[in-house]
Amino acid sequence: MNKNEFYKQLMSEYSFDADKIRENAKRGKNARQKLQPMYIGMTAAAAALVVTVGTLAAVNLTKDNGVSLTDSGLATLSANDRVIHAIEQLEKERGSEESKDFLVNFAAPMSPAEVQAVLTGAVGGSMPVKTLYFADGTKTTNTDSIGKVFTSGAACQITGAAVYCTGDTAAKLQSDPAVFLVESMTESDYVNAAPVNISEVDTSEVTLPDNSNVVAPPEKPDKSSVSVAGTSEGLDGTVEPEVTEEMDGTSEYGEDPATAEAVTEEGSSETPADTSVPENPAETDVPGTVDTPPATVPSEVENAPSELPADNKLPEGVTLTANGQSLDNTLYIDADAAFFLTEDTFFVKNSSVVALYRYADGAETLICSENITDPKIVWVDENGGKLLVSGMSDYDTRGRILCVNAQGEYIEDLRTEDMVMSGVLQSASYNADSRLLVLNVREDGRYYVITASWDSGKAEYIATPYDSDNKLTVAAAYGGTVYFAENSGGTTNLYSVDQNGYVSRVNDFGQIVSVSRNLAFTHAVFTPDSGSAAGSVEVFDPESGKLIQIYGSDNSSVSFGASRHSYSCAGSVYTISGGMAANSGGLNVTAAIDYRKSFSEKYAASTNSAGYVRITDSIYTAANKSALMTFSDITENSSAELRSVVNGAIGVNNVIALGECRQNGITKPETLVECIEYYYTNGAVSELMRRCGISTLGALHYSDGGLTAVNTSDTVLVISSNNGASASGMLYIRAGSFAGKTAYRSVSVSFTKSDGRWKLDSVI
Repeated sequence: MNKNEFYKQLMSEYSFDADKIRENAKRGKNARQKLQPMYIGMTAAAAALVVTVGTLAAVNLTKDNGVSLTDSGLATLSANDRVIHAIEQLEKERGSEESKDFLVNFAAPMSPAEVQAVLTGAVGGSMPVKTLYFADGTKTTNTDSIGKVFTSGAACQITGAAVYCTGDTAAKLQSDPAVFLVESMTESDYVNAAPVNISEVDTSEVTLPDNSNVVAPPEKPDKSSVSVAGTSEGLDGTVEPEVTEEMDGTSEYGEDPATAEAVTEEGSSETPADTSVPENPAETDVPGTVDTPPATVPSEVENAPSELPADNKLPEGVTLTANGQSLDNTLYIDADAAFFLTEDTFFVKNSSVVALYRYADGAETLICSENITDPKIVWVDENGGKLLVSGMSDYDTRGRILCVNAQGEYIEDLRTEDMVMSGVLQSASYNADSRLLVLNVREDGRYYVITASWDSGKAEYIATPYDSDNKLTVAAAYGGTVYFAENSGGTTNLYSVDQNGYVSRVNDFGQIVSVSRNLAFTHAVFTPDSGSAAGSVEVFDPESGKLIQIYGSDNSSVSFGASRHSYSCAGSVYTISGGMAANSGGLNVTAAIDYRKSFSEKYAASTNSAGYVRITDSIYTAANKSALMTFSDITENSSAELRSVVNGAIGVNNVIALGECRQNGITKPETLVECIEYYYTNGAVSELMRRCGISTLGALHYSDGGLTAVNTSDTVLVISSNNGASASGMLYIRAGSFAGKTAYRSVSVSFTKSDGRWKLDSVI
């Protein structure tokens, strides 16, 4: 019997229920998740837990969940055949820009941090991971579970990963010492295949890949096998204990006062609703993981002293600096909010004044100020430079709007009082793309939507396209169209209205929902009542006219900051385009979300508990912007010897970067060179001396050579290979919290052992 006859007979022996088939097809069509990749990498996408179907379709990643009866996948091959087939295939793939599915087999079980370093190192950015294989024989293809492996510090060991990348990237992965084999995958391999069992490979019959003779990472010392936890910074980017009344997405009702615009409403008796999103009770556990104890910091790093212990081999009288200097300057300016709008100019407001100051050489200079009662921020330019605030007008109601322009160094009045008059300004929203200013005014129990054009100077009245006795909430704008929500008959309806007053209903939510909008006035978030059993949080995209449903287990808030189209949610970052929200990242994306601390590469401003302005170092530095960033928790696994070498090298790095050699007992050039030679190999010594202009001749002279000071307490050392004579890995340096997620700047490090002592072969 040939194959065709076999299948014909097989089909004839089974009857099929057409109605059931159609029902299953509908279920499959409506299913949210199939085999979707989790993007890990040195971008904010490393924290993303959801990848939309649209994203997958755009890169042709969606997979058929059925099993092909005709595929001859990896599971049908012997270990030897898999090695031979993989090496032959990779030679063909080298240089190819076509993306495919590949199974990366690791030479030894690895931690999530080590896996991330290997995978992202091959692409210099993010990489989609579709399946993880664990040392206990389990695997996971669930996007949420994969994300938790890389972000929760799970104590699991990974033996393989199914990834989607170009053929050339796969060939690069094969050259990594931590990788045993990279194999091309077929449909059936997601169901049937597992990482190749290296012990089954007969080396007398096949030639192993050149990098296959790697050793497992060194055992982790008991005192340093720990996870470094993230900070408690909020998703809107404000730093504790600062409390702000400004919003990262404005809301008339139902938002937390710490993030909502506190708009005065005369005679209002409405009670703010709880807009938190309930956790998903069906959250999937991560296979192959165990509960981890509370994170502690390695003893070499915890409570690091300001000076490193003197080493008896260092020149006499020399001390090394364990921590870099950090700026922390209090300016005695009364403020309830403060942040930089340009490199050197910061904005300040309190209950009666808004002002601009210039900061230089540790002191501030007042540029301009304007009296305004109870100012609230209503718009911030996505790229910084200027913002709008609303406040009380001469009518003793909220109706005045000011533009604070840090680029032009002036404050101007938009003259909106004559539009609001004796009414109460419920909200003021500005869309920079359409130059449309929209005022939501309530007067004598009736709501009015008023539009005006503004770019500079006085706002010019356009129209009052809609008014109603029902409560109106302005949601978003696109072009000349305004979108607003109206509560009527126990439900919230979303409408659009043009400047001629033509109204069209966009959606009926079937219940009363809370409405908030981003500062850029480009999107709105609709949140059902916390006690509702129906509905989910949705983001409205006016450009496409679509409502984008937010999935996940921890969507407690959506924060756009000043961004037009990107938001953070549950520690992940997404960008809206074409009616879909796709995971994204990078400091260029999070900067607009973190608008309170991102518009200057040098400084950050906030307010302290005493109500004064506090100036600190910016985390959005040029170095961080250009570096590869890791957003998952990192676990230290270095030995005490290697950690000691790194600490010493950091000390040398710091005295050079800070220009404090003489303050630390280094008064002669030969003394500085001795310190460098003690911790660095000859090659690294030459590189460091060249970069910093260090010479053993003449007087002590050096420059920082582009080095930056580092706190040893902010570093995590992860070793990926160690054969006793040489070692390599990654040094992760805490860069700060970006859009609510702790990030590390990563530096590749290597070590060489000479005369029984380790030395660093890299410049930090």
